[in-house]
Amino acid sequence: MIRSQVRIIHFAKSSPGWEATGTDLTNSLDYQSSQSTNINSDTLQLTLKNDGSLPSITPDDRIDFFAANTPDSVVIGTTSEDYDNYFLFNGTVEETKDELTPAGEKRLVIQGASATQVLMRALLPAGYFNQKTINVNGVDVYPTVPNIMQSIIEFVNGLNIDGRQLLWSPSNPTEKIDETAFKAVSYSSNYKPVNQLFADLSQDAYTGDGDYYFYVKVNGTGKNEVVWKRRRETADATNLASLTEGTDFSTRATPYGTWDVTNSVIVHCGKDAYSNGILTFYYGSNSQGTMSVGQRAKYIAEPLAGNNLVLESQQSGSVGVFIDRFPSSFPYRTIWSPDLDSKNFMGNVWEDGKFFGTIDFINFVDDGTGKGTPANPQTTACDLKLIIDSKAEFNTFIRNAARLDGKKLGKKLVDKYGYARYKFTCSLYYGRNNLTLGAAYNITCATLGWGKDGATNRVLRLSDIKHTIGTDGWNTNLVFEEDWEIFGKYGEGFGE
Repeated sequence: MIRSQVRIIHFAKSSPGWEATGTDLTNSLDYQSSQSTNINSDTLQLTLKNDGSLPSITPDDRIDFFAANTPDSVVIGTTSEDYDNYFLFNGTVEETKDELTPAGEKRLVIQGASATQVLMRALLPAGYFNQKTINVNGVDVYPTVPNIMQSIIEFVNGLNIDGRQLLWSPSNPTEKIDETAFKAVSYSSNYKPVNQLFADLSQDAYTGDGDYYFYVKVNGTGKNEVVWKRRRETADATNLASLTEGTDFSTRATPYGTWDVTNSVIVHCGKDAYSNGILTFYYGSNSQGTMSVGQRAKYIAEPLAGNNLVLESQQSGSVGVFIDRFPSSFPYRTIWSPDLDSKNFMGNVWEDGKFFGTIDFINFVDDGTGKGTPANPQTTACDLKLIIDSKAEFNTFIRNAARLDGKKLGKKLVDKYGYARYKFTCSLYYGRNNLTLGAAYNITCATLGWGKDGATNRVLRLSDIKHTIGTDGWNTNLVFEEDWEIFGKYGEGFGE
C-alpha cells in the first residue's frame, strides 16, 4: 500500500548554527486543516497542534521538512539518502503566532523562509574588471561568470548568515556548450541581493553561452548547494523529463498569454563622464507581439553601463591619469581595440569607421606603420587601439557606447518576451519532490492537442512549484512557461 508520509524536524538555534539533534514534530502536524502545510517556492507555513507538548519554537530556529509517497514498509528518517530522496524544505523560522480553532483547540502557526531565500537575499556590492584576476578557492583566476559567482559565494560564506554556508556544485559547467572557455567579463553593481547578482550574471550578455538558471538544493550531506545550468538543452525533446495528462496530472491550462508580451524597451544606461543621464530605445517591429497586441513597452535601468566604460579606462593601468572622470591629457590612447577580421568593436558592427551609424569620430593608430584608418586598414597583428582627442570626444564615445550596450540589452529582452508564450498549470495526482525548478519538461496533454493523433508534445519550462499537505494528503501544483530558449531550439509554436 502507498501512502503519503511527512517528517518534520525542529532544531533550536545555538551559536553558531543549531543544536545537533533536533526534535521530531511530525505527530503535532494539524491534519484537520485542509492546508496544514504550504510550501511555495521559498516560503513555509506550518500549522501544528499546540497541546503543551511542543518545544519552544522561536525565530531563527531551523525546520527540516521531508515528504514522500512511499510503501508502508518505508520510514522516512534524516539520513543522507532521505535528504536526496524525500527532502522538501529546509529553512529558518521567521514568525510564530498562536491561533484558536472554533472548537477551542490551540494551534501554533509557523512561517519561515528557506535556506535559499535566507542566503540569497543578502545584500552585496560587486566590482569585477575583466583584466584583473580575482582569488577563488585560494587561486588567482580571471573573472569569468562561474569564477565571479564562486567569489560571491565565498563572500556570503564569510558572513556566516545563521551559520549557513553555500557550496558551488561540482557538476556546474566549467566551459561553454561548444567546449570553449568562458571569457573574462567586467561586472559591477551597487548593493543587490545575491540572487539578483546571480540572475544578472546568468544572462547571455555575460556568459556568451545563452541564458543560465540557478537554484539551491540541499544535497545528501544536508549542505546548501548552488546548481547553475544552461537553459539550452543538449538533449532532444524525446530525452527530456516528461509529464503526461492522465498519468501524472489532471489538466488546467491557458493558451497564448498576451499579458506578458514586451516588444519595445526604454533603457536607462547610466551616466556619462559629465554625470548626465543616458537613455536609449529598442523597438522590435517584427515581433509577433507587435502585430497581435500592439506596442507594449517597458522601462528598465542598466545604470552602470556608462560608469563601467569609464571604470574600465581608469583601471586599465596603462592609459594615464584620470581627473574628474576624464583623462588628464589628450590625445588619449584608450584600451579598446577593433576586431578587424570580423569588423567588430565591443560587439557592434564596424563599417567605414562607423559603429552602429553613430561612433565615427575616433582615429585609429597602430605601431607607427601608418596603417589603421578606414582608408588605410590595418593588416598586421600590431597593437591597434582607439585614440580620442578631447573631452568632448571622450564623453561622446561613452554616451554612444553605453547606448549600444542598452540597445543590445533591449534586443535580448524583446527576443525573449516579444512573443506571446504558453503558460500551463497542472495539479499532480501525487505529491512529488523530484522536480527541478527551471528545467524544461516534455508535456503530453491530449486535451490541448499536445501529443494527440501524432501531434508533437510541447516543451515548457517549470517556473513555480507549490506543495500543500492537509486533509487531502500531499498535493503538488506546477506552473510551466514557454521561453525564448525553447523557441530557439524547438521553433515558435513547437507542439502545434
